[in-house]
Amino acid sequence: MTVQLLQNGTEFKTQEVKADKEGNWNFSFTDLPKYDEQGSEYTYTVSEVKVNGYETKVDGTTITNTYKNTDKTEVSGKKVWEDYNNKFNTRPESITVQLLQNGTEFQTQEVKADKEGNWNFNFKDLPKYDGQGNAYTYTVSEVKVNGYETKVDETTITNTYKNTDKTELSGKKVWEDYNNKFNTRPESITVQLLQNGKEFNKQEVKVDKEGNWNFSFKDLPKYDGQGNAYTYTVSEVKVNGYETKVDGTTITNTYKNTETTEVSGKKVWEDYNNKFNTRPESITVQLLQNGTEFQTQEVKADKEGNWNFSFKDLPKYDGQGNEFKYTVSEVKVKDYETKVDGTTITNTYKNTETTEVSGKKVWEDYNNKFNTRPESITVQLLQNGKEFNKQEVKADKEGNWNFSFKDLPKYDEKGNEFKYTVSEVKVNGYETKVDGTTITNTYKNTETTEISGKKVWDDNNAIDRPVSIKVDLLQNGKVIDTKEVSVATNWKYTFEKLQVYDANGVAYKYEVKEQPVAGYKSEVNGYDITNTKIKDEPGVDPKDPSTDPKDPSTDPKDPSTDPNTNTDKNSDSKVPPTTENDKPTLLPNTGGTSAETISILGGMVLFLLGGILFARQLIK
Repeated sequence: MTVQLLQNGTEFKTQEVKADKEGNWNFSFTDLPKYDEQGSEYTYTVSEVKVNGYETKVDGTTITNTYKNTDKTEVSGKKVWEDYNNKFNTRPESITVQLLQNGTEFQTQEVKADKEGNWNFNFKDLPKYDGQGNAYTYTVSEVKVNGYETKVDETTITNTYKNTDKTELSGKKVWEDYNNKFNTRPESITVQLLQNGKEFNKQEVKVDKEGNWNFSFKDLPKYDGQGNAYTYTVSEVKVNGYETKVDGTTITNTYKNTETTEVSGKKVWEDYNNKFNTRPESITVQLLQNGTEFQTQEVKADKEGNWNFSFKDLPKYDGQGNEFKYTVSEVKVKDYETKVDGTTITNTYKNTETTEVSGKKVWEDYNNKFNTRPESITVQLLQNGKEFNKQEVKADKEGNWNFSFKDLPKYDEKGNEFKYTVSEVKVNGYETKVDGTTITNTYKNTETTEISGKKVWDDNNAIDRPVSIKVDLLQNGKVIDTKEVSVATNWKYTFEKLQVYDANGVAYKYEVKEQPVAGYKSEVNGYDITNTKIKDEPGVDPKDPSTDPKDPSTDPKDPSTDPNTNTDKNSDSKVPPTTENDKPTLLPNTGGTSAETISILGGMVLFLLGGILFARQLIK
């Protein structure tokens, strides 16, 4: 090294200095002027030419070189939060990280979350060694964050949030033991507090002055170390003879009466001895306790073919000491109807097989000649002779009157097949005939008419006029009726209630004809018959029918062949009867002389006088 000698602060001399054998670095400047030209004493000091890497300190003539290590280092780390992802919003916006150098705070840094949410920090350009060349020890800490516990692992600072919220749990004990009827209730019970299913605490509970069994657990931690809320539940140490039920924080102890009973019964099948092979191999019987299903049992036929069931060891009493009511039912058996009588379950098979009945309506009404056919009819479906259904039937587009009854039950409750027949609601004016499912309606025209006429004598009141005559009524040329016409009928006749049409709807032709009257020629005009006296021929006895040339059997003018007899134009059945209402004369028109008439009148007068005299005689 080079030591510089300064004279009054100005370099005066230099000297190269090396270590001697002992390792000492000594120097000496000799023969130095003591005073300057003015007689002032010089001030001598020493320095040195700079030695790289060393710091120089001069104390008098002792030059101390100190080596200063300039190596640098850095400290990086991160902040970790264990606060349930800031569930309780307790995390600050920033923290202060402290850098300690050999345990003493050396620097601080404010740290925030970056864009990715990371909390990183970095201290750079830190001196690595101290003045003695010893490496510094750097550690990190942080300024306390409220509500968090801090843990430092090298340069990782972990902050854990410890939730100190508290909660409590209160509840009560309920006894269902018929008000301690059997003196089974203990003096105290032990309630267990479970934290997430594990026992956390327990408490002895006794009845208070009001008779209540209450309990309460206080100052309970609300959250675990992960910030999850604890689930607190309660239970109890088993109480002999009681069943325990917990609903929330209410513990109910029910005294269980152990007396038992049993229920037995049987299954009865009403299915025509399984005629349709519908009976299952097994059924499920349900045992109901107070109306709610309590047990089930699969039941099959035994070797004797009986379907018996039995439920044993059944609790006889409920929690209130009331006797249970047991009833039985069964799981629905397809196609069967179930009836329960006590513990006997009867299954009745209801055959659901269906059938249908179709048919048609036939009209025999001269193709509706008289417009008598209705727009619709009502067909009745009879099931075993009784009306079961009905259907309104109309003509379709083709003019057919068809009907069909579908989805009809095929069998009755005893498995017997129903017999279906058809009928119809009466159609006015028609006669009905049913052949299978064909209903034939025949129109029977009941319209009637009557034929009336009178007898006229053209015989100058002849004395041989017959007392009565007979008029035949002909229908389509055949005699169907005869009337006797006389003075008593005023020589009039009427044929009543005559059918206007035949079975084919054709109008009948009606005409009248008089049975032959000797000595008379008969002429029919409409329905009036005029008899004209035939004049006697010389040499012929008019009273001898054997010689009478006018014998009706040979007379070409017999009414049945006489062209003057009633013709088509005067025999139409629609022709109304005569309206002549001639009153009968007081005396018969006999055709005799006036003298004869006077004689008759005189006789009648005498007869009346005789009657009067006879009546007076009776009065006397």
